Amino acid sequence: MLFVLARHGQSMANVVDRICSWPENGTLPTEGLSTVGKDQVSKSANAFVAALTLPREATIKIVTSDFTRARETAEIILNTLQSLGHSNSVLIVDERLRERHFGAFEGESGNKGYPKVWEYDAQKQVYPGVESPELVAARALAVINDLSLETDLDLAVVVAHGDTLQILQTRTRNEIKRISPWDHRQLKHLETAEMRIVEF
Repeated sequence: MLFVLARHGQSMANVVDRICSWPENGTLPTEGLSTVGKDQVSKSANAFVAALTLPREATIKIVTSDFTRARETAEIILNTLQSLGHSNSVLIVDERLRERHFGAFEGESGNKGYPKVWEYDAQKQVYPGVESPELVAARALAVINDLSLETDLDLAVVVAHGDTLQILQTRTRNEIKRISPWDHRQLKHLETAEMRIVEF
């Protein structure tokens, strides 16, 4: 099975540099993609589908975080797949792919808040009130493990958030590339709307 990690497009929170990690905020209808974000995802999805070598009858599942910005991204990817002939494509929502919970940094500047948390991550210390990389890795990898059990599945597209996907990448099946979840910042991060193949 082929696994693809997809980060949501530019969100309304991204536009104003605001951390939005609490579920009660991230699932609000107003916390979706910006116009630029929708265009980013459309272009990325079209390029990805055009490069697919899978037959049109392949079984494809898109699994997305329930946050609005991720769901809207997943819906654009699904519509693109179906419009280009991949009719056997479905979308499901999974809360385990939510954004990393950044605690009291909610609503604060990402440019200021994220580096403080990442500094603690690099020291393998939990920033008070913030979800640890190990917990994020465990819940996100559980989604991958569940998908791996679906033997009739040809492609799984996992739609989520920057830190969630960054941390999930540390759990790759490739032993050479596998590192501790705490060291996730050593990996190349996914840009908004980027779709990346990863071995699991």
